[in-house]
Amino acid sequence: MLQENELITKLQKSSMYCISFSDRAYLDVVLKEANIEKLVEFAAKIKEGVIFYKYGCYDIEDYLIPDSWVDDYPKNFVKKVNAHNRYLQSLEFDRPYYLVVFLIYNGLKIGFRDTNDWLVNENVFDAEEMIEELKAEYSEEIEKAREEKNKEAEKAEKEKNKQSEIMLGELREFILSDVEFHYCKNQFARYEYIRNLYEEGKYAAHLEFLMPFGAPHIGKVKLFMDKTWAIYQQRNRENQK
Repeated sequence: MLQENELITKLQKSSMYCISFSDRAYLDVVLKEANIEKLVEFAAKIKEGVIFYKYGCYDIEDYLIPDSWVDDYPKNFVKKVNAHNRYLQSLEFDRPYYLVVFLIYNGLKIGFRDTNDWLVNENVFDAEEMIEELKAEYSEEIEKAREEKNKEAEKAEKEKNKQSEIMLGELREFILSDVEFHYCKNQFARYEYIRNLYEEGKYAAHLEFLMPFGAPHIGKVKLFMDKTWAIYQQRNRENQK
């Protein structure tokens, strides 16, 4: 394929005026050969002095694998991705892979297309294809890393639940001992009670385990306060015996 400077030189030597266009163009008549000399010769015969051309290049952004795609993958996988991206950056992405050249005669666009799929010849996949290739290559490592991550998540969840149980137990004992709570005989009153507690900044860390608060008749707060009220009533009955 002719490079742009070569194309312009050839056209200028033939006293042709060349115009680069940016929009996609569909040829009405496609010449069999991608031969600029023959197109110039035809232009001379029909006394046409203007030839249009367009080069197309690959977009490197279609091939680079974003870091956000590999955040949770094994180190070896990430290293392979980084090596792939470095290799891409060493290539000349400003090197065109297609050329369209045409002139206009009697309202028809007559010309040729020339292609050089040099990136395909380099066996380079786009980002989505490449990531799938790597996933297949590192499938065992990925599965092992996923299992370890799940175990860590389960461990963290158990620890969180244990902490929640301790802190909500402390919060409940405070509420049960608070005389003001003893007058909260309906769900709305109990909901307002705990919202006021939160707004006053009391037991803020404990109350985070009940977020979001929901509404008086639904949500974590409702369930927590209903149980707390039931415990309060039960203790009252036991104390009265």
